[in-house]
Amino acid sequence: MKEVPVIAPIPKNGYWILTDDVRVSVDYGNKRYTYFIPKGFETDFASVPRFLWWLVAPTDYPLLRASLLHDYLYRTSKRHSREWADRVFVKLATEDGLPKWKAALVYLAVRVFGKKVWDRYREGEIDSQGSAEA
Repeated sequence: MKEVPVIAPIPKNGYWILTDDVRVSVDYGNKRYTYFIPKGFETDFASVPRFLWWLVAPTDYPLLRASLLHDYLYRTSKRHSREWADRVFVKLATEDGLPKWKAALVYLAVRVFGKKVWDRYREGEIDSQGSAEA
């Protein structure tokens, strides 16, 4: 059974906050990885520009688990590469029902636009909750 995150919107900033701990498991290669994402973690789910929401919206069901884990890995992972996080994101989204053609577009988007965000987390310009350092 898949665990679906319980979330609440955070007024005025476009983010959502977990109202309970969430476990996300993914089979990748020949290994199962399980992540525990804590209550209070903030996510914007998929960072999709509003003008593209007709194609894929940030809160489309197939993207929920995938986006949550992707945000968590971008912010906290010291064990996996950005490419690994991006591939797992697409794998989970596809498993949850995202059509393969949309998955290919989503993967291309995170590969092209994700590097800057990944680097900012690694350099400490953005904290683990996504807030830019002043």
